[in-house]
Amino acid sequence: MNFMNTYARCSFFTLIAAVFLLSIHPRLSAETQNDNQDTLPKTQEEVPRISAGDLIKQIYKGQQTFIVDVRTEQEYRKKHIASAVSIPLNQIESRINEFPRDKDIVFY
Repeated sequence: MNFMNTYARCSFFTLIAAVFLLSIHPRLSAETQNDNQDTLPKTQEEVPRISAGDLIKQIYKGQQTFIVDVRTEQEYRKKHIASAVSIPLNQIESRINEFPRDKDIVFY
């Protein structure tokens, strides 16, 4: 797989993650909504993005980042980022309690 193909896939998964985050926003508890009202993105454009290069820098610097691989289990088993956790896209909502609140979360 060449770099551009990998880059396109990463961009696609970033878009999926952004759409997911926007879709679960109304489902958060009232307490969480009040606590995070000013910090949750309100539009897709407000969802923070990170390039693959910047993510690699974060990993090497030891920054606490929770990396979620949203692909299927089969794709995850073929190849994945070493510290990534496999949570397929169709399971994210049901497994939301597994997401840490004290780390940046990156979906790919």
